[in-house]
Amino acid sequence: GNVNRLKRIKKMSYSKLSPERKKAISRNAAEYAKNNYRRLSISLSPDVADKFDSICAAENISRPELIKKMIELYGLQK
Repeated sequence: GNVNRLKRIKKMSYSKLSPERKKAISRNAAEYAKNNYRRLSISLSPDVADKFDSICAAENISRPELIKKMIELYGLQK
């Protein structure tokens, strides 16, 4: 419906922007991410990683969202 129509319009609008404007948008996004998020790098055994990804798929959520939910649940147990 309307959401997909809006996404198509946004994509078309973005494609019409100048390369300079696209670079500015990219810089702004990178700056926002740098100021509002921290990157964590972890190594998991394949079976744990597979279980984690299975939960994400079953719950239809991203990896960061699953970690957030796990931390919230951990806090409730204290």
